Order: sequence, then structure tokens, then C-alpha cells
Amino acid sequence: MFLGLDWNDLLEISLTIAGGAFAIVRWVIPWFAQHKKEGRLARSLHPFYTASEIKCHTKYFIPTQCQSKSPTESNEINRDTEPREPLIPYFIRIFEKDKDDYVFMVLADSGMGKTTFMINLYYTYHRKWQKKYKIRLLPFNAGIDEELDKIPDDVRRETILLLDGLDEDPQAIEHPNERIAELLKKISHFQTVVITCRTQFFAREEDIPTSLPFGSMSPTRTQRRIVTRYISPLQQEEIKVFLRKKFGRFSTRYRNCLQFIEQYKELVARPMILNYIDYLVDKAPEYQYSYQVYAQIISRWLEREHNIRGKGPGFSENLYNFSRFFALDLYHHTEHLSISDLTALQKLSDECQVDLDLFDMQAHSLLTRGAHNNYKFSHKSILEYFLALELFENPDFAKTFKGFEGWDMLKKFYQEMVLEKVAQPFFCEKFGLENGKQYGVEEVMRIKGCLGCGSMFLPIGSYEKAFFFNFSLDKLKDVTQIDLSNTDLQDFRIVACMPKLQHLNVSNNPALCSFDYLFVEGLNRDLKSIQVQGTNLKAVTQENGVKLVLG
Repeated sequence: MFLGLDWNDLLEISLTIAGGAFAIVRWVIPWFAQHKKEGRLARSLHPFYTASEIKCHTKYFIPTQCQSKSPTESNEINRDTEPREPLIPYFIRIFEKDKDDYVFMVLADSGMGKTTFMINLYYTYHRKWQKKYKIRLLPFNAGIDEELDKIPDDVRRETILLLDGLDEDPQAIEHPNERIAELLKKISHFQTVVITCRTQFFAREEDIPTSLPFGSMSPTRTQRRIVTRYISPLQQEEIKVFLRKKFGRFSTRYRNCLQFIEQYKELVARPMILNYIDYLVDKAPEYQYSYQVYAQIISRWLEREHNIRGKGPGFSENLYNFSRFFALDLYHHTEHLSISDLTALQKLSDECQVDLDLFDMQAHSLLTRGAHNNYKFSHKSILEYFLALELFENPDFAKTFKGFEGWDMLKKFYQEMVLEKVAQPFFCEKFGLENGKQYGVEEVMRIKGCLGCGSMFLPIGSYEKAFFFNFSLDKLKDVTQIDLSNTDLQDFRIVACMPKLQHLNVSNNPALCSFDYLFVEGLNRDLKSIQVQGTNLKAVTQENGVKLVLG
């Protein structure tokens, strides 16, 4: 007995206290720390990042890793062996030293966590008690020129500048070389500058700037190098840590996600996709292409919002249609890929005859409110998905399309849609080809009878290899000539997955009556000649510099 309590009572009380202490250490303290972090960031980054964006980028943050070579140069096996190092500690060391390499380009594919890295880098340095310099974080879609002009020259010399999303700068999309040169002049007097950008924004490795040809603020620096680092894809253990943070180690959703990531390792290496993994795991179909993942994310998102609002059966469809109309409006009419006026949202809804109130468009669509209260898609790749869908389904949009410059994911999505919805039915269903199957001589002769000379399978012109080849839709990207005469071809979308195509025969396909989709800006630039006899195409001898053979 102790204080009138027997040993069983004491044991129960002790276990209760221990459980409470564990809960405080395990959940309560981290919750308060995260809440404090979000509040501090929301105040210091206003109005460029909203509280919801900051929470999304910090709550389940996995420390960003970097490497000196692009991950796209490595295959899946040696990605794990590519030398990596933590990116934030790397920059913290840089910030505390007077290094000649004072401009850094951090490159990564879409959805690889560039903004997440920048917000957490900003927070890590900003919260230091003793720091040598001030630090600013600005997104490119927030009127970057005006914001930079507000910073006095004497302050610039004592400021570390973080610029997020060069590929989202409207001027850089239109005139990349001129815009980059202009920006490098503007940032030449800041202490240290870190710029994030999509890797594909630069068409070639040689296009990435390597130095600033300006005199620096220090007499000892005559020319400053631009150092490039690449964000590394998440490795399996990092993905598991993220999932444990989000769902808990012993939850059913955690186990379901583990099964999912085993099947789609490459896909979930992107943090942006990983954030939506609960949408992907539930009712998950088989994913062969990236655009299918986005279609599932959007479908599940709209289903969730419909359940939250409890509105009629047309609510999800209205949200979806509004998103498509919004994407088109951004593409055609705005420079900053966002709308800053709420009345413009309502006007767009009225013009498109979409039955949504302003609250639904603000709070339950795929939009997010950014700097200066401008509304945009929560990620540029979602905008690109809707534009790819429009390009695939709408010939009128294809005629006015300005090209894929600055829209790498749009191009990827569009070509994937063509592969799955046009090329696969055409080659595999119409002619009985099987993706990945090896064919012998008799089968090759049968296919040749259907597809002329069969040059689809012989981009290098070696007819001997035709006797034992493996057919693959992926090989279409290497085709230089193809005979599609007498195949009942309906339109030209199929050529989008043949970027190296030079010579095309579409003779005796009477359903062909328009050049729609053949001359989409940025595709099939090597095309030289088309045989069109026996079609209903216009009888002209030249079209976009391509020779038309009429007979």
C-alpha cells in the first residue's frame, strides 16, 4: 500500500502517466512545433505563399538530396548509386562563406519538390540566431521585376536571394535567352542567389548558363560562375519515411501504399505525386503513362470535393468543366498563368455556362490562391494536363497552339495520349500487333502487306533486321519513314509519337480531309514529304514547307 493505493492502482496510474508523456513527446510537441513553423513562414512569406501552401510544403518534408549530374542521365539501377548530398546543409555552408560561386541553379523535373526545397531552405536559414545576411524568397509568378526593383542596392549586398520557378516566368517562356540575360543583370549585386527551374526548360545541357559576364561587387571577383545542382529522386527508404509521417507505421493505408510504391517506383519518386498518393491508391487502375496518374488525381479530387459539399450529381462535372475552361483562358489571355480578379472568375463561369458559385470556384476547384490574391492551378503540371487534353480533343485549339516551348509536361502528356488512344488501337487492334512480341519472317510479310514496306520497324533502313524484330510502341519515336496507305487512317494525330518522321505515305485513305494535327507547332519538324493521292486533302503542292506528292 502507498498513500492508500494498492499496487494494481499504482501500476495503472503509472502506465497512464507514461502513456500521456509518450503522447506529448510523440504528437503534441511536434504539432506545436509544426504550427509555430507554419505561422512564422506565413507571416514572413506573405503574400507570395499562402498558409495552406506552406503547410503542404513543410508538414511531411523529407530532406532534399542533390547531385551534380542530371538524374535523367542515369537509369533506374544506378540512380541509387549516384553520389548525393543533403541540399539544405550544402547551401547553409555556402551562405556562411564568401564564395566566388555565388549564383546557383537548382534543376529538377516537374513535381520533384523545387518549391518545397526553397521554402524549407528559407526557413532553415531564417530561423538561425546568428546569420551574416538577410534572406528573401520570391516566386517568379509574383511580378518578380517589381519586387526586385523595390530592394535598394545597399540591401542587395547583404541579402541572399531565392528565386523559385524560372520556368513559370511568362517572359522566360516566350523569350528564354533574352529573359535570362536580363535577370542575371538584375541579380548581379546580391550576395548569393539560388534559382530553381525545370530541367527541361533548357533544351540542351549547353543552354544552361555557366557564368555571369559582369563585374561583381567584390574587386577580387571578375567573373562569377553559375553552379548547377540537380534534385535527386526520392529513394525507397525516403518514400517510406514520408508515408510513415503521413499515415503512421501501423495503419492499413501505410501498408496499401507500400504495395503501390513497389509497383510504381519511378512514379512515386516525385514528391508532388507522393503528396497525392492516397488518391492514387484507392480504386487504383493500372498506370502505364504519366497523364493517367494526373487523370486519376483530378478525378479523385473532384469526387472528394463533391462529397464535402454534398451537392447534386452535376457538381463534379461542373468543377471539371470549369477547370478546363480556366486552363484555356489562362493560356490565351493572361501573361502570369493566373487570374487576380475574383469577378473574372465569376465572368468566366458565366461565359462557360458552368453552374458554380464563387465560393465553389475559390475553395473547391483545383485552383489555389497565390501572391497578391491571384488564382492559379495548384501546380503548373495540372494546367499542362488540361491543355494536353484540349490539344488532343480539339482541332481548333491545335490550329492556334503556339508550341511546346516552356511546356515540357504538356508535350509529354499529349504524346502519351496519342500513344495510348490512337497509336495503340491503330497498330495493335487494327493489325493484330502485340506490344513487345517478337515476330518471324511469315508474320513480318503479313504485316508488310498491311503497312506497305514495313519501314515503321526499320528506322535505320536495315531490312535484314525485319525478320526477327520486337515490335514496341516506344520504337515509334525513332521512325523516319512510314507507309500508312490503305489503312483507313482518320486523322494525323498518330504522327505526334514519331518526332523524327521525314517521309510519310497516307495514300488511299479517303477519310483524310484535313491537315489538322499534322503541323502542330513544335512537332514533326523534320517532315519533308507526304504522299496524299487518293485522299480528300486539299490539292496544294506545299504546306508549311513540306512537299505534298499528289501522284
